[in-house]
Parts: sequence; C-alpha cells; structure tokens
Amino acid sequence: MKRIFLSYAARDQRAVDAFCDFLVLGMGVARGDLFCAAQQGTLTVGASFPAQIRQALADCRRVLCFLTPAYLQSVNCMLELGAAWLQTGKLVPLLVEPLALSAFDGTLLRELQMLRHAREDGLAGLYQLLCDDGLADAGLSAEFPARLRRYLDGLQRPRLAVADAAGYYEAQVRQVRPTPPAYRCYGLDGLLQLPDAPAPLPDETHWLFYRAGMYPDLAVGDVVRFSVESTELRDFPDLKHARNIYPRDLREASRPSADR
Repeated sequence: MKRIFLSYAARDQRAVDAFCDFLVLGMGVARGDLFCAAQQGTLTVGASFPAQIRQALADCRRVLCFLTPAYLQSVNCMLELGAAWLQTGKLVPLLVEPLALSAFDGTLLRELQMLRHAREDGLAGLYQLLCDDGLADAGLSAEFPARLRRYLDGLQRPRLAVADAAGYYEAQVRQVRPTPPAYRCYGLDGLLQLPDAPAPLPDETHWLFYRAGMYPDLAVGDVVRFSVESTELRDFPDLKHARNIYPRDLREASRPSADR
C-alpha cells in the first residue's frame, strides 16, 4: 500500500520529480510509499487506471496536492483534490508559485490552510507533519535545515535547456505576458543555452515571442518544443534584461499517455 498519494498535473512532471527526490533524500520518505500516477511503473499495465487511482486514494494516509496553474486546468487533478477534501485528515495542499491564494477566491478551498512550496516554513511544516505521521524520518531533523536550503537554492537556479541533436529545445511556459493583439509573448521556466549568444546576465530571462497565428496560443504549464530563428536581448523597466526568442518552428511537446 502506498501511504502518500501525490496528486499533480503531468505538465509539472519535471518539478514533481525534483520534489519527490527531496521527499526521499531530504525528509527520509520511503520511495515505495509514494503513489505518483503519471510516473512509469506506478499503474498496473492492462488494469483500469481510474480504479487503481480510486483505490490508492482510499488506502493512503495523506494526499499531497501539488497545486499549480496546470493543476487547476486538469479535470482529473480537481477530482483527486475533491476526493481528498472529502476524506477527513488526508488532504495536504501545497501551493506552488506562480499560483496564488487568490486563484481559490469564491471557492470552499479558499478557507483551507495551505503550505507554501518555495518557503522554508512551508516545507518545514510538511516535514514535521510527515514525521508526526511516521511517514518521514524524524532522525534527520538535525540535517534537515541544510537539505532544505539546498533544495530551495536549486529552485532559485534557472533551469538550462540545451538543444537536442535536431536543434530543438524543450521548455515549460511559466508566464504569459500581455501584448498587443498581433503578438504573443511567453516567459520560459529557465534559460536556453544559446550557442551564438553571450553567457546569460544574472537577471536575464527568456521569452518566446511571435506573431499571433504563427503558432498555437499557449498557457502557463504548457511544455513546448521549438527551434530558434534568432534572439534579441532587450531591457524593460519591469523585466530588466529579457531575451526575446523568435522561433523558427514550435509545437507542443508530447505528454504522458494518462491525461492529467
């Protein structure tokens, strides 16, 4: 029986993989206690995956919800959240930036006490909760602050995307920037390693920029695969050093078979 059900959107898989490593290596959670439906090997091949998810939700001790913009857009995730909310004492909501509490305004979930993913007090509170449940290793308490700091420092370092052999990058959209109707502009989660550009500045950010209709409209959490036509480093009062990435080709990256 898996004792921690991790509810998350498949679009957040990379961030969740890093978080799972922190649960195991930083908090001493047994990897065998984690139920992560979109990870290969979790669900039994040939069996009904909704039935397996329902059973895992019923059997687990805690349901840890990794709340992101992509999570709120997933019907399956919202079903899992609702099921956990109905089971007294199981739900542990973890608010992940850039999602804000205001996203829950006007809903019953706004009254829930949520833990913050990128804050020391939020993750320290999660560690204490899991220790109290016997799901984390309380013997790591002396080492936990240093392990927590390493994890949080890693969250602050921008991810570096490298082009594959065909010259394509893969990155996730973390922000949609308002533009005139003729254009689209999307902030990327991390930076691209660009062979023809100097090393990124300390405050540099990378943005996909193209004319409306050239490629699909995107949303926060979308993972895209693209090649680069050219780039341009520009200065903005709010963004400081922002590098526009003008794509030669762009498409959505393939997603896991389970639509989450």
